[in-house]
This record gives sequence, structure tokens and C-alpha cells, in this order.
Amino acid sequence: MQIPCGFLFDHFGPRRTVTGMLILATIGGAIFTLAPNWPVLREGLASVGVTLTVQKEVPCFYATLPTVWAGYLEAKSQHFRKRWNNTRNRFHREGTVALRFAPQDVPVDEAYAELLRLHGDRWGEGGGGFRSDAKIRFHREICHRFARQGWLVLVLMTLNGKTVAARYDFRYGGKIWGNQGGWSSELQSLKLGENFIAQLMEWGTGQGLAEYDFLGGAAEYKERWSTGGRTMLEVEGFSP
Repeated sequence: MQIPCGFLFDHFGPRRTVTGMLILATIGGAIFTLAPNWPVLREGLASVGVTLTVQKEVPCFYATLPTVWAGYLEAKSQHFRKRWNNTRNRFHREGTVALRFAPQDVPVDEAYAELLRLHGDRWGEGGGGFRSDAKIRFHREICHRFARQGWLVLVLMTLNGKTVAARYDFRYGGKIWGNQGGWSSELQSLKLGENFIAQLMEWGTGQGLAEYDFLGGAAEYKERWSTGGRTMLEVEGFSP
């Protein structure tokens, strides 16, 4: 960079050179912010001298939520509906199922403690997204801050009054953003995770939300419950 910059400074002067560089940087920043898709971003940044290469591709599934839950089920296959009805009925035969939302029905700290317990039960010691005390403190603070903004979807599922599963999701931009969950390993045969996500999606339709975003990563249940998918790219940029 020293040689071309020195040439530009000598030929055009520092004021014009710096102004031109600032204009290029502004154009690059605007393209990065406003590009609607990967081809536009790649070609736009290439036009200002930045080369992007894809390092990793991650599938991201989502489910479009209609205005009523029945509309979602009707759009799925007969095989899906039959399988889901069997799963749901088997679970509900075990007793009374209820959802408790924080902070409306239960204090945030109490719900968060249950989430940690059930998340650990699901993933085992050291697994999942709460691997350190620092992460635990961070997410506890996020829960309180998002609760004040109305963005928190921290929910406990109870069966006959006992908490058997927990979800830690977010509500923002007219969508539910799936994040973390946990459930009792003793009741794994009841497919608590699938039952829980279905109930949250049904709740989302009642709230007027347009989508449940499963976020990044492939999983069989995501593909089964989704109505579409996107691709998240991990890219590396450099100026040759």
C-alpha cells in the first residue's frame, strides 16, 4: 500500500487522495449494508477492490406462520399431519400440559434456572450453549434486558404441574428466533422438544408473528417442520 499511496499523494495531492479513499470506503460500506443477496454483495465489493471467498455454508430453515394454526397444518402433507397427531396425542394423554412465560407467569431468574437445569439434562455436563460461567452470566443479563424490551421468549412447559422442558427464544421483527432449549431426559420418548416447538409456533400465529426461524444448522426436525430454507455464508474478504 505504501508505494501506490505515495504515487497517488504525489500525483493528486493528499486532499484528493484521502477524499477518493473515503468515497470508496463509503461505497463499500453502503454495499455491505444494503446488498439484498450474496451475488450483489460479492460483485459490489469486487467493484471497489474487495474480494470475498466463501469459507462455509450453513443451512437455515424457517417456517412461515399463517394467521391460524390450522392453516399451517393443512399446508403440510397427510403423512406429516398423521405423525404429528400421534405425537401430540401421546404426549397429552400423560396429563395436563401448560406453558408458562417469563416474566408474565414466572420470574425471569426462576425460568432461567430451570432452563439451565433442563438444558444440562438434555446435553450433559459441558454440552450445549452454556459451557462457562461467563456465558451463563451473559445470557442471564440478555434475558433481563430482552424482557424489558418485549423481545424475550423464555418459556417453561409443565406436565401435571411439573416443569419438563424449557425454551429460550427471541421475538423480534415479527418473527420468533429459535435459540436454545432443554427437556427432561426421562421423558425423551414423549418427544418433548417437538411438542414444545409446535406449541410455540401455534402461540406465534396467535400473536400475529409471521415466521419461526430455526437459525443455522441442519437437523431432521427442522427440515420436517420448516416451510423453506436459506443459506448462511461465512465469508472472508481481502483487498488484493
